[in-house]
Amino acid sequence: MYAVKCNPHPLMLSAIYGAGIRSFDTASLGEIALINELFDDVSCYFNHPV
Repeated sequence: MYAVKCNPHPLMLSAIYGAGIRSFDTASLGEIALINELFDDVSCYFNHPV
């Protein structure tokens, strides 16, 4: 699982995807939208610490 907030740049996300990562930790609706725009076959996990 990759935390999108670490580096949400599309080139980085594509490299992570290319390495076989298919699950992403997302912290906002914008990050979920970004992942869904870039990839079709991944899982987004949206968790809140509270």
